[in-house]
Amino acid sequence: MLFSLALWLFAESLAVSKASTPHLALPFVPGKPIPTYSAEHMAPHLETLRSLYGRHKDIPKQYELEILVALSHFPDLRDTRIKFVLKSRAPISSRPYIGTLFRAKKRRVYRIGISERDRFAGSPALLRNMSFNARIGALGHELAHTAWFEKKSFFQFFAIGFSFISRKWHRQFERQTDQRAIDYGLGWQLRDWAMEIRGGRYRDSPQSWLDRYYYSPEVIDAQMRAAPSYGSAPPPEEGSAK
Repeated sequence: MLFSLALWLFAESLAVSKASTPHLALPFVPGKPIPTYSAEHMAPHLETLRSLYGRHKDIPKQYELEILVALSHFPDLRDTRIKFVLKSRAPISSRPYIGTLFRAKKRRVYRIGISERDRFAGSPALLRNMSFNARIGALGHELAHTAWFEKKSFFQFFAIGFSFISRKWHRQFERQTDQRAIDYGLGWQLRDWAMEIRGGRYRDSPQSWLDRYYYSPEVIDAQMRAAPSYGSAPPPEEGSAK
């Protein structure tokens, strides 16, 4: 009888645990493509997002919500150590901490830098100048880099470093990263980011590095149309509100 009582109490505790699981309260299915995230709708779920996706992450408060929403699309990074720092030579960047490459993969640490420097103050590529949805797209691109880095060995990183000498390889690297972000369900957000950093245009000038190295909004549209998971999603409105 005591054994039966213990089993019943254990079952009850599991039921309570499942009933209070944080992800049940989220207003979206993590990883599923949706056209638009807004700070207003996501803010009430900050604690839930933090408990689910904030493990081993150093996150600046001013971008915490959009970072956690972007992380919700990368289940393979849930236990990855990532530091989001407000310092970067580019408007936003990602790389591993070199010293941690000597460790086992599960103990590596990655850095995503977000620039707050005045020299980028008026740039649409600066995270703080983007809409909430576009910020998630920009962060998703960098997290897609991190997800790719996670699969590489110590020696492969040296080959990657030398490969950046080739513009053709660099172009392929960035475009494949855009594709990974789309595959992770962030196509709409990537599209907003691509539109905003081009000043609302589908294409930039023919000489622009943006169209050379990254997917244009129309290419993102085509890739989403080709993916079954985006089939029922309506097109977002042109130019998301901040």
